[in-house]
Amino acid sequence: MFFVISSKVKINISYKINNQIVAKSVRVIDSDGNALGILSREEALLKAGEFKLDLIEISPNSEPPVCKIANFGKMRYELQKKEIEKRKNTKKVDTKEIRIGVNIGEHDYNVKLNHAKKFIEDGDKVKFVMLLRGRQNHHKDIGIEMFGKIKIDMQECAKIDSDISSMGNQIFMCFSAKT
Repeated sequence: MFFVISSKVKINISYKINNQIVAKSVRVIDSDGNALGILSREEALLKAGEFKLDLIEISPNSEPPVCKIANFGKMRYELQKKEIEKRKNTKKVDTKEIRIGVNIGEHDYNVKLNHAKKFIEDGDKVKFVMLLRGRQNHHKDIGIEMFGKIKIDMQECAKIDSDISSMGNQIFMCFSAKT
């Protein structure tokens, strides 16, 4: 079964309830967590009916299967809340791209470096990209020297994901936070 809380959250709940349970005998736990023992399926359903609750198969692989007498709607709601809370606590890691030029000034270089360090502290990945134009393509060594300087300056706060690479007229390098 799939239950939708909002358009973004789908939760797979695969519990058998009430008449969906096919085992002849089940180990029953009441709503307070007390063991009622091993009962036939019909007796367990009658017990659940007395409390006006559902019989939910919690552990189908055990012998006999374990069932709990509880309100299935409330249990489903709590599972959905836990799933939403778990998704809130996860952080999506973004890759921030910082473009630099071959003839970048010292102040501009420091500003971009500080931005990169801030992105790393926030948990994002950083990709430095240098675009070479015209005659600069013939002097990639100047760009590679610049990336060597970046590598040294970023060592204290980040680790290298991908080392200096060149593709076409681009030179790039990726960093992520140290763990």
